[in-house]
Amino acid sequence: MRVNWFKRAVGGAIAVAAVGGALGGASAMGGSPSRATLLDHMRAVMATHGHAAAAAKRVKLGGAVLGGVTTVNGSSSFPVIFRIAKNGKSFPQAVIGLRLNCTSGGTISLADGYKKVGLSKKRRFAANFADQPQPIDNGQTITASGNMSGSINRKLNRVTGKWHLVWIVKNAAGAVTDTCDSGTVPFTATQ
Repeated sequence: MRVNWFKRAVGGAIAVAAVGGALGGASAMGGSPSRATLLDHMRAVMATHGHAAAAAKRVKLGGAVLGGVTTVNGSSSFPVIFRIAKNGKSFPQAVIGLRLNCTSGGTISLADGYKKVGLSKKRRFAANFADQPQPIDNGQTITASGNMSGSINRKLNRVTGKWHLVWIVKNAAGAVTDTCDSGTVPFTATQ
């Protein structure tokens, strides 16, 4: 099951930073939406659906928690966390911090996550999603898609894999105005 990036990103616990590009400036001629407009819209959706209160609830942990820091271009970047079910057969929750680079020149830093990711008998896992377009401003839409895959060792104390997230912004006519992509991010999380 996919954690909805749109709802989660504005739940209050996740910081979204945008500089220029897709989220950095709106034009009167239907350019990219401003960061403030996007965040205001996302907060309104959250308030309407009552997700702010749900995000504030305490999470009850089951099995072990594995953690690490991603490495992109040779330097440490963002945290990655996997929670293993007590029976060792799934990940009730997996979360990572990502930086998306946009074709317009801007960057976006945010968290992405999945819930209820199963493990195969060979201890491999994979999950993907493709959200429906979400309206943001002046008839524009933003669509997210992504995937993650990897494996866990026999002792269930080391997870390795790769994660990828893409946002596509389209104008009212349906033409792509910006693409924000994390690229394939390798990760390792240990206990």
